[in-house]
Amino acid sequence: MTDQFNSILSNRVFIVQNELTTFSSSIGHEVDKLKSLITDPILEIRTKFSSSRVEKNLLNFILVSNHLDPVHLDQDDGRYLFDARSISMTGAKKEIIEVSLTDIDRFYIQYFRQLKVGWLCDEAQRYCPDSIKPGNFRLQIHKNCETIKQHRTKKSIRLYKIKEDKIAELEQYVEDDDNQVIINEINEEHYNT
Repeated sequence: MTDQFNSILSNRVFIVQNELTTFSSSIGHEVDKLKSLITDPILEIRTKFSSSRVEKNLLNFILVSNHLDPVHLDQDDGRYLFDARSISMTGAKKEIIEVSLTDIDRFYIQYFRQLKVGWLCDEAQRYCPDSIKPGNFRLQIHKNCETIKQHRTKKSIRLYKIKEDKIAELEQYVEDDDNQVIINEINEEHYNT
């Protein structure tokens, strides 16, 4: 689109540019060419083996990317409209996410309530998935949990507790279950003694 020959732009009104690379890896003049395609009132259309011609610029763009910085945006730049949104959790989205979960992620979700209040490290390790070696489990659990040391009745105990900033992220996968409430009450009594 920003190459030497741009006949693809001729008589176009709407263009979707998918999978843009990051701005930091883009060549500076490529970004400037894109800016001119957005704002210039006329386009010079260059085709291979023929002379160039001038057309009225009717182009509108949708730029799609998973990168954090596909295009350099200044706060006062009126060429772009950025619509950041949080996509609601639909059944299909939840299913796709669940299929892509790792074993440690499933562990966080399955034992969310215990980890939210603080779960004895030794107890949590007993429920470690068979697919995760105990040494790896201790490393992986710190992705979303912190280890808290507490002193109770002249005894030092260690608890795994979900990090505050991870609670909302994991909570959306946890389904309400009456049995889980009972388990949590038992765990809380067990830890408080």
